[in-house]
Amino acid sequence: MRTFPLAAAILAMCWGQASCERALADDDPDVLPVIKFHVTARGEPTPALRYKFLPTFRELKPGNGALVYAKVTVPFEGPRGRGASEMDQRFGNDWLETPVEKLPRDKVDKDLAAYDYIFAEVDRAARMATCDWQLDIRSEKPWDVRLPEVQGMRQIARALVVKARLQIHDKKYDEAIRTLQTGFAMSRHVAEGETLINALVGIAVDSILLNEVETLMRAPDAPNLYWALTALPRPMIDMRKALNAEMHFVDFSVGGIDDLRHADFTPDEWRKLVNKMDRLLIDMNGGLNTADQSRALSTMLSVRLYPAARQWLIDSGMTAEAVDKLPVAQVIAIHKIESFNRLRDNVFKWMYLPVWQQQPGARKADLDIRRSSETLEGFPLAEVLPAIQMSTTAGARLDRRIASLAAVNALRMHAAANGGKLPATLAEITVAPVLEDPTTGQPFGYSVNGATATLTSPPLPNQPVSVAGLHYEITIAP
Repeated sequence: MRTFPLAAAILAMCWGQASCERALADDDPDVLPVIKFHVTARGEPTPALRYKFLPTFRELKPGNGALVYAKVTVPFEGPRGRGASEMDQRFGNDWLETPVEKLPRDKVDKDLAAYDYIFAEVDRAARMATCDWQLDIRSEKPWDVRLPEVQGMRQIARALVVKARLQIHDKKYDEAIRTLQTGFAMSRHVAEGETLINALVGIAVDSILLNEVETLMRAPDAPNLYWALTALPRPMIDMRKALNAEMHFVDFSVGGIDDLRHADFTPDEWRKLVNKMDRLLIDMNGGLNTADQSRALSTMLSVRLYPAARQWLIDSGMTAEAVDKLPVAQVIAIHKIESFNRLRDNVFKWMYLPVWQQQPGARKADLDIRRSSETLEGFPLAEVLPAIQMSTTAGARLDRRIASLAAVNALRMHAAANGGKLPATLAEITVAPVLEDPTTGQPFGYSVNGATATLTSPPLPNQPVSVAGLHYEITIAP
C-alpha cells in the first residue's frame, strides 16, 4: 500500500465516493442506511430509449473535451481555489440537501445564472468524441503529475446537480435528464486520465449524480428510467486504463530495468541505479536535505539487504560462485526489481476479475506486501504500489448502485403491468430482466412484506459500514 501523499488522496477519493453514496442520509456513518423509495408504477417510455444518461453517437462532435474542461476548471484548482470558495458561498450544502419541493426557486435560479457560461462549455465538452488529458506520466516522477482539473470536476458536478434539482422542482424532467447526462459524460471523460485519481474522481462524480437520479425517480409523475440506467456501460468507469498505467510507474521512474541479469553496467552505474530505486520512497516522503544523506541511507539499506539478495539469486538457479563475482549493487538491484515484479503482479492480477472473485487472492497479495516491508523483499519499490483493491471495490459499488436503481425501475414496470402489485420474487418480473448484483455475481436479495419490497446486497469486506452493503425498501404509490 502506498504510504506517501498520493495514498491519502486515493483513499480520500474512495471514502469520498462512499460519502457521496449516502449523501442526504441522516444515518450514523457506522450503520448501513435504509434507502426508501416511494415510487409510482410506470411502464417503459415510448420509444423505449427516449431517455439516455450518456450522449448518443449521433450527438458526439469531433474535438478534445479536455481542452474545454481545462479552460473552465482553472478557477477551482486546489481546495482554496477562488471558484471553489465562491461556489461554496453560493450553494454550500443547502441546495444539495433541501428537498426539491422546498427549494427557494428564484434564489436558486439566480445563483445558477452565475454559472451559465460554465454550464454551456461543459455541455459542449461532454459531447465531444474524445478526451485526451495528455498527462506526462511516462516521466521519472509520474506521481508528481498535477491534476488541476480534478477539483474543478467535483465542483462543477455539484453545480450540475443543483441545476438538475431545480429542473426536477419545475417538473422539467427531460431537461433534468439532459443535465444529468452532461454530468455522466463528464465523469467518463475525467476518468480518461491515466491515473487512479482520475478514475476515482469519475466514480465520485457519478455517485453525486445518482443521488439526483433517485430524487427524480421519487417524483410522483417521474418517467421510468430502467433502460436509461441499463444502457450505461458496465463497468461505468473502466479502471483498466489507470491500472495498466500505474503498474508501470516504477518502470517509468527507474528506467533501464528490463533485464538486469544481463545488463552491462559499471560498478558505479549499478550503485547509482540502486540509489535511484531507494530514492523513490525518499522523494515521495519529502526527500532528504542532501545527496550525501540519500547515498548514506541507500548504503545502509544495501548492507541489510545483501544477504537476502544473494540468496535470492542462488535460489533462482545461479551458483554461489557466479553470484559472488557480481558487483554487490547488481545483486541488490536484481533482487529489488525481480521481487518487486513478483509482488506487483500478484497484486494487479486479481484486479482483472469481478470484485466478488478478487477478494481471497487480493487479501493474500495485500498481506504479502505488508510482510515484504519486514523482509525488505522488493523494498522500497513495493511501498509505492497503489491501493488498487480499494479503488476497484469503489467502482464495483458504483456499478451495484446503478444495477440496483435499474431494479427499482423494473419493479415500477412490473407494477404498471400488474395493477400496482409488487412481485413476490424477482424472477416473476418478465417485462424486463433484473440485472445481477455486480459485487456478488448473483441476483440481489429480495423479499416482500405486505406493501413493501426489500432489495439488498451483502456487505463488501473491509469497507465502511455505511456503504458496505445495500438496503432498499420500495413501496408503490396507489
